[in-house]
Amino acid sequence: MLDPSYGDGGKWFVPVADFYGYADFTFARDGGFVAAGYEYPVPPAGSAQQYRPTLLKVTRDGQPDATFGAGGIARGPFGPDRLGLLRDSRIAGT
Repeated sequence: MLDPSYGDGGKWFVPVADFYGYADFTFARDGGFVAAGYEYPVPPAGSAQQYRPTLLKVTRDGQPDATFGAGGIARGPFGPDRLGLLRDSRIAGT
């Protein structure tokens, strides 16, 4: 059964690119979670497909964490496939 107080009626749409996939997640100490994966925006015609490594942080009530990255999403040259939470609440990826 979905929790209607979480996100939008128990669901939360990930606002990233046209296509995306997440490989791992870890719960955060504040009750939310962080997910690691990649987004695949549809390229302009004639361009090669590229992916962008992405971290996504969601609050305990299913909203993007505005204190993390840009609107809860951090994109960059990193690309962890596995995540862990350190004792000081920093995120570790491998």
